[in-house]
Amino acid sequence: TMDPTRHLFAITLFATAFLVRAQNDASAPPSAVMNDPVQGGWHSSTLQPQVGPLQQLVESAPADQQARLDLFRTERSAALARNQGHILDSDQTRLEAMTKAMSANDPDGFETRIALFHLHFPKNEAWLHLEQATHTGAGRMELIGPQLVNAARLGDEGAMVRHGRAMLQNGGMAPGLLSLADDLLLSVDRNGILVTVGEMDAYPTWARQYGAGHRRDVLVVDQRLLADPGYRRLIWAMAGARGAVPGNADRFVKDLARSTDRPVHLSLALGQQALSAFGDRLYVTGLAARYSDKPYDNAAVLVERWPQMDKALNAGPLSRNYLLPAATLLQHYRSIGLEAGYAPLEHELRQMARALGATEQLYRIGVLAH
Repeated sequence: TMDPTRHLFAITLFATAFLVRAQNDASAPPSAVMNDPVQGGWHSSTLQPQVGPLQQLVESAPADQQARLDLFRTERSAALARNQGHILDSDQTRLEAMTKAMSANDPDGFETRIALFHLHFPKNEAWLHLEQATHTGAGRMELIGPQLVNAARLGDEGAMVRHGRAMLQNGGMAPGLLSLADDLLLSVDRNGILVTVGEMDAYPTWARQYGAGHRRDVLVVDQRLLADPGYRRLIWAMAGARGAVPGNADRFVKDLARSTDRPVHLSLALGQQALSAFGDRLYVTGLAARYSDKPYDNAAVLVERWPQMDKALNAGPLSRNYLLPAATLLQHYRSIGLEAGYAPLEHELRQMARALGATEQLYRIGVLAH
């Protein structure tokens, strides 16, 4: 039998990199403009060269609000990439200064309002800025992601369909993220609940569900919104959970798993720190891990699902999350002595690790031998 959590937290130290973890390597996809993580703005090595020209444009044309917004979004993505998905205080101060300058030019303009949305997300004031931005800039591409997450916050299925389709058609989403979203949904049991980290796993997953009608049985939860009591009540009801809605956002997922008959999964993009809070009750099922108080046979699940996955190696840092289910399944095949299983899988894992620059890490933790 397989220890389902073997290697989980050792590998997540590098494999489950947070959604915009900086790679700073030559594999960053070339693009003239990729302002947001969901559009491919996940490498500081490609984002940073965009900053200088945008700054020069702003200095030469101070009233150009679009240039200021492009600079804001690029700086925000670069800050996230440098700090594994977090905005540090110093970066927040810089972004605040940029929105202040935009407000001085045009306090109620679209560009100012959408920048303020990103600055304050997911606080309540962000949604007020989004409402104003939608009023002044209806149809703008920069609205698609914010409108999609707002529709999810409100549980508005019709809006989810509209904005999901818009994301597929006009959102500029990185193609690898859509393939990864299919694999993420494949990793969730029937009628399951999937807790995601944010833009790079939630947005493409919603786009596939509502824009293309794929795996609508899965309830996707954006963990960034769980601080909102209204969103917690909505998810509790949609999950058919029993009892009172938890008042503590930090315990919500655990309480939800114990109060609903629907299986609860966590996206590996949540990262090592978030996953470690669930201890030894996580069972790797692909690009997600199932949370269960009872033993769960994830070996059989991985044997079935791994060959069906697209294994998108062009999804930025999230591509490294494929290494975890591969290593977990490899350990299973080795433990039962099934050479027909572990020999080809080890070859595949070596190729993936080479492409993702992770070979040395796999050597170091003993998944692969020299």
